Amino acid sequence: MSRLHLPVSFGKNTDQLLAMIEGSDPSQSYDLLANLKNLGKSESEIVSLLALSSAKWIDHSGPYIGHGILNANPTLRSIELMAGDDADLPLLQMSMYVSELMRHPNYGPYEMQQIEGIEGDSETETAADLSKAIRSGSSRYMAEKLFTGLYSQAGRSTGEYLLYEALMQYGENEHRLLLPYHTIKLLERNNWENAVTCLRPTVQYLSANPDISHGVKAEQLSKTVDFGEIISRGDAFDQENSYDLTRMLLNSVLGNEMIVLADYAKRSTLQDMYEAIALSSTILLLNSDLEQHSVTGKHCILSMIKDRDLPDRIKKIALLSSLEGPRARRIKAYILKSLDAYMKVPDIPETASEEDLLSRLEGEILKGQQENAFKLSGSYVRSGYSTDRLAKALLSICFRTESPFESLHTSKMLVGMRDVTVSSESDMKWIHLAAASRFVAEMVKKEKAASKTAMEYYRKYREIVGTD
Repeated sequence: MSRLHLPVSFGKNTDQLLAMIEGSDPSQSYDLLANLKNLGKSESEIVSLLALSSAKWIDHSGPYIGHGILNANPTLRSIELMAGDDADLPLLQMSMYVSELMRHPNYGPYEMQQIEGIEGDSETETAADLSKAIRSGSSRYMAEKLFTGLYSQAGRSTGEYLLYEALMQYGENEHRLLLPYHTIKLLERNNWENAVTCLRPTVQYLSANPDISHGVKAEQLSKTVDFGEIISRGDAFDQENSYDLTRMLLNSVLGNEMIVLADYAKRSTLQDMYEAIALSSTILLLNSDLEQHSVTGKHCILSMIKDRDLPDRIKKIALLSSLEGPRARRIKAYILKSLDAYMKVPDIPETASEEDLLSRLEGEILKGQQENAFKLSGSYVRSGYSTDRLAKALLSICFRTESPFESLHTSKMLVGMRDVTVSSESDMKWIHLAAASRFVAEMVKKEKAASKTAMEYYRKYREIVGTD
């Protein structure tokens, strides 16, 4: 007897590997990782399998979502930056997290089913129908079918349609953008293999309880912004103009940030605006209560506005929406210190070699000394030492001292802070990784007990694979 509905399938070998992941208990995550390694699977292949497992067995229809597929690309970035020392620890943390998620009562039981796509007469018509279905908030399954149909018509360009819809909802929750952005980055690594399955969680989430009120405001204001004109001003960086914009963004009346950005877009270079958004975001993090997402959504936006392959219509909405995330608005409502309070640069300790600064920084972080960590990290960047080496040190501490849930959040923030620092031309570029160091030091105190299980499993994993 034939069945009307069948679960998604990826071929015998992949289905067997996914079944291995689904059947793995969180307390046996080290065995799962060792088995996948013994089968010859690379870090990228293992992370991609964990992401595919998340898509197949975790319901993403909200209001909360599983972070398995969302964290795949940032986890691979962490592994690349850590290169060698403890590089398998992010893999273990992610496998623990995905395994826990599949057993969480809020996300299942669920198994993604095969569906037939629905297509309009043209790509434009299907895209318009998909947008209506997503924004209706009551047509999740129809949205998934329309998305599947649109992918058959538009291919990889379908990702751009989802990014636009995500930006329209960004003001309701930063995860609305984080999920499609990082899924697309993972697909770019994997030549868009299993793209429809990997992106259906995004469609599920965007179709649940959408709020486009902030996006509508950005859409209206975007008509006054000419992104081509911004690009035509070249790459020059006016630090004082960027500082002025930063002060305006942080000190303006809550809700006026879009208007400020639209105004400065008429006379600023893209680098001026990039630096101001990045600096504003980091200062919001410094004023937050352990809130990684006060910056992670903005890191996506900063990447998008410099992406030459994205259409201007998307980049304009992204630019104007950069400070619209709910966490940014919440922090700004009670911000204690603005730009000028952080403009005094940290003193560089005498005879401070790169090794000495890194050693002292790690010691202060592990003692939970936030302000000392902030100053030493700032001094390190100002000394011109390796940004990647600092990021690697912070990632290693993060994965050794935090639980799976928190480490995956913090590492995403750390990778973004590294990228912003590398792209910055500002005299205050030191502040991004300094703020990140302060954050990790604060998390050490909070997560001291939670990280013990992960490190115990990591020791067992290293024993199995023969690494001492």
